Amino acid sequence: MKKKRILIILLLFLAMNFILVYLDDGEKVDRITYVDEWTETRVMDLRENLVQNGVLTHVEENRIYFDKQQGNFQSFMVEKGDAVEVGDPLYTYAVTDYNQTFRTLTNEIDRLEDEINALESIITEIDSYGFPLQDDTIEISLNDGEDELSIPVEGQLETEYQKQQFVLQKTSELAEKEAQLSSLENQMSDLESTGDTITVESPSAGIISQLSVSLDDPLMTISSEELHAYGELTEEQRQLVEEEMVTEVMTDTELGDLPGAVTYVSDVPEENQLEDSSHYPINVTFDGEFQEGILKPGYHVGLDITLKESLDAIALEQDKIFDGTIWKMTEDGTLINAVVTTGIQEHQWVEIVEGAQAGDAVAYDPEERFRDDTTFITALDLPALTWYFMHPENIDWKRYMLLGIGVR
Repeated sequence: MKKKRILIILLLFLAMNFILVYLDDGEKVDRITYVDEWTETRVMDLRENLVQNGVLTHVEENRIYFDKQQGNFQSFMVEKGDAVEVGDPLYTYAVTDYNQTFRTLTNEIDRLEDEINALESIITEIDSYGFPLQDDTIEISLNDGEDELSIPVEGQLETEYQKQQFVLQKTSELAEKEAQLSSLENQMSDLESTGDTITVESPSAGIISQLSVSLDDPLMTISSEELHAYGELTEEQRQLVEEEMVTEVMTDTELGDLPGAVTYVSDVPEENQLEDSSHYPINVTFDGEFQEGILKPGYHVGLDITLKESLDAIALEQDKIFDGTIWKMTEDGTLINAVVTTGIQEHQWVEIVEGAQAGDAVAYDPEERFRDDTTFITALDLPALTWYFMHPENIDWKRYMLLGIGVR
């Protein structure tokens, strides 16, 4: 009977409190939210990436062709796998018509001399050009309009850098043309001295990666020793990747992962079939020395492309964010449901762009019982209390208890 009476009183007490809270439109009854689990926002570097398969290939390939109308092939002077320098002999052939070959070589030499003179003029003109500081884009016409250089001015330093890059590009083209001219002049010298035999020289340095014994074109291919990574992107991935994006080339060698960057993304797919998916070629140039030829053409690698990056970002675990909001525990002891704007996500971490600061306390359990703008309480952390570590026998607890009662 006594237990039944206690149970009835307890139920009436709970019911009365529930009714008071339900009817409390003026919020005169204090509400308290209990927080069991909470965490803090962190400062960390976040990146959004795309990992794609790739294969190592030569950066450049120079294909050598043989015009059978010019003469009869005699012999190769190199073999597949040989390393060649500019000017090294590649093959010989016997001309069938001296006068025709003489005219052809003369025309090619004249054409190359004109191109070399034009490149030298461009380099001299752009190298001596002083860029004025202004807000608009600088448009420069070179070589009587043959070459156009467009430079968006964003400061003298950037302008000078673009100028140097343009000069380097044209200087490289000039060196290539001069090597071709030297080869043709030597062929002309052979023709004039022998009357019927010409030795063709290498226009570039590299490795003989392909050689056609059947004399089909291309007769041979000279590949540069420098390697880069080649990959392909789907239509969706092509919309995300741009040139100059930071990329790690992941190898299975002792070199490990090598830093690099996207240097080329094609706007044209490899194949354009209606029923097939489109794939867009991509080249990644990476930094790293080929120690004793560790890296070889054909090695398969991984391409870890950084699409977006946020350094020193305020971050919070994804499962602590509820429908675009977080439960912030303020210093005055109030629980606030704050709306946040999120950014980059890496694994379980999400960047908080707006709505939180570094070191903010964030409650997350039991989330279904949280109420906005209420006082919160947390569980008592006994290990954090000093007295928890003290031994009772070292304390005159009776004295302090009587003293406390006396003060009360």
